[in-house]
Amino acid sequence: MNIKIVSFSKMTTLELFDCLKLRSDVFVVEQNCIYPDIDFIDKLSNHLLAFEDGELVGYLRIYTDSKNVVKIGRILIEEKHRGLGYAKEIISKAINFINNSKSNRIVKISAQEHLTGFYQLFGFKETGSPYLDYGINHVDMQLDL
Repeated sequence: MNIKIVSFSKMTTLELFDCLKLRSDVFVVEQNCIYPDIDFIDKLSNHLLAFEDGELVGYLRIYTDSKNVVKIGRILIEEKHRGLGYAKEIISKAINFINNSKSNRIVKISAQEHLTGFYQLFGFKETGSPYLDYGINHVDMQLDL
């Protein structure tokens, strides 16, 4: 798998199209969740793009919010590539990127509740109770680097 992390302004139009299509395929179509996926945060984010044989198969975005907290969001692996260890690889790359480039030592995610055990493998800890986000149970989690 080939992984690159790029700012919004450095993305090619093809990369932007591929990541927005994959996000739509997973979050809107597969998970049957109608929500505003494209938002202003995209412009402020670094985008991790994971390719296999030239095809975008994994994605996430990294950004610092208005409270100066580093967040990882929109984490996904394309359906036919799940179970191959790609999710572990992109999360590890994201944490390494944050560790090397951000001064903030706290990373937060809003995890789908059924994936909290996966994120705990990286040291994330639950920081709140489950809540519904567009019809899907989520839990806030935090990693202290």
